[in-house]
Amino acid sequence: MKVTIVRHGETDSNVKRIIQGSTDTPLNANGLRQADQVGDRLKDNHYDAVFCSDLQRCRQTLNGFLRHRPELYKSVFYTPLLQEKDLGDLEGLTLAEAQNLIAFRNHTMNDYGEGQPAFSHRLLKFWGDHIEPLRPTATSVLIVTHGGAIATLLTELELQCHFTYAQGVKYGGVPRNTGVSVVKCPKGSLGGVVEVYGDISHVRQEMKETVVGVDAAVGQAAEKVEEERGINTGFALGFRAAA
Repeated sequence: MKVTIVRHGETDSNVKRIIQGSTDTPLNANGLRQADQVGDRLKDNHYDAVFCSDLQRCRQTLNGFLRHRPELYKSVFYTPLLQEKDLGDLEGLTLAEAQNLIAFRNHTMNDYGEGQPAFSHRLLKFWGDHIEPLRPTATSVLIVTHGGAIATLLTELELQCHFTYAQGVKYGGVPRNTGVSVVKCPKGSLGGVVEVYGDISHVRQEMKETVVGVDAAVGQAAEKVEEERGINTGFALGFRAAA
């Protein structure tokens, strides 16, 4: 079974470096074009099941694929289990504002909203409840979710479920908008192999992001704060910026 995992397209908050988290923001015009491009990339693939975060930026991204495959509309499973990490009071702030607030309160990112252990548990619950049961019979599954969720899920699968990376493929932090990752999950095994991580070859060059998404930038801030304080909450691991 192959599991294809796609990050949502670009939002205005991505461009303005505003923290979204669980806030329900729509795609901007560029994000809608990215959604169409990733949809064009995936349109000819067979999927036994399709899962999507219930936030609109993911729904709109999935629509770029569903316009080619309208027969799948009614079978999509939209779920809050695939939402981005709830960042509490940091949502709606710019990265700079969040950094200042964290420093002023002598906090870490993990002091806001949904704790990292709960976030990781939620994503692993989704995987265990919805993906693993498909392993014996399904050949291909599609997931549309968020950058931090992808980075955290694949990190936890590697650490806790013995997933590995194919030769030449490595963990790349938060994928760019509409980045495509592919995980091979052999039958008769609980492990898996990440064969593709955050590929954006479908996005036309002139439309590719000029900066890493805000979730990745927030991860850099989290790492910096935790390094300065000599602690490790685990949050920065899942949100580490792409190289």
